[in-house]
Amino acid sequence: MYIITGVDGHFGSSVAELLLGAIPGDQLIFTTPFLDKIPPARIERWRDSGVQVRIGDYDDPDGLTEAFKGGERLFMLSAMKVGPVRQREHKNAIEAAINAGVKYLVYTSYIGGEKDNAEAIVTVDHHYTEELIKLSGLQWNVMRDSMYMQTMANQMAQVGFDTGNWRVNEGEGRIGFVAREDCIRVAVALLLGKGEPHTAYDITGSEALSYPDIFRMVMTLAGRDDVEYLEVSDDELYAFWDSLHVPREATGDFSRSPTPWCSDDMVSYGRCVRQGDMDLVTDHVEKLTGRKPIRMGEVLAAAAASWPKAPAKA
Repeated sequence: MYIITGVDGHFGSSVAELLLGAIPGDQLIFTTPFLDKIPPARIERWRDSGVQVRIGDYDDPDGLTEAFKGGERLFMLSAMKVGPVRQREHKNAIEAAINAGVKYLVYTSYIGGEKDNAEAIVTVDHHYTEELIKLSGLQWNVMRDSMYMQTMANQMAQVGFDTGNWRVNEGEGRIGFVAREDCIRVAVALLLGKGEPHTAYDITGSEALSYPDIFRMVMTLAGRDDVEYLEVSDDELYAFWDSLHVPREATGDFSRSPTPWCSDDMVSYGRCVRQGDMDLVTDHVEKLTGRKPIRMGEVLAAAAASWPKAPAKA
């Protein structure tokens, strides 16, 4: 039996759908803390296929253990809130897997998750989790995803169009951006046994790009020249996100924030990019899935139709 967590979100539900297309539904357990966020028709279709849909909340260890019971191979999607909250939730999930009798775990980590001296908050959390997994006694694979291309095509581009500028602290640092769809396919491949036991895979696209590279690509596709590219200091970037009501900590108020990430997360990440910590390209997507990775230009072109047009000139 396979267990897929987080099926209320895009990543988890996509893994669930791909896996359902590969194996019988009666071999699947889908879990979510938010059953009400899933369209009822989708839940009915899953159940009609033999899937068991269960409530599983990383903040409820006992309930999570019950949700995982009967499963042997677990897809553990990383939690959203960076910092101590995420670390606690991941610890709960790993302990629940052990207590439920799970044998194997696939976890969505991040580039640099192996480093014990990481500076980016996101990487600190993932390193903590990877260490727990290694000590768990479970068989495992870790997929260290690079930054999603969709983050640039959607959130970053949209903030730029809304504010009239791209404020970044990444400098000329480069990133092996990866398409979210490629990460989803890798997760399914690992669950189906394509990886080597007790192995972590760095999941990237086929090219390393800088923020200036992507800014130029976005402006060309958008046909706009009215957005300014600004390289700023860490403190200046904090001030910018403050002005947009982005909380500094993951436990803050996101009700008026244009992004789901706190500024502590984004600023520390940008600093690591600037230092060259994310400049990595691998061929793991193609080796694990049999497909070449999607390129940034494809993702940006697909998103371009949703970008706002330049304001009319007086």
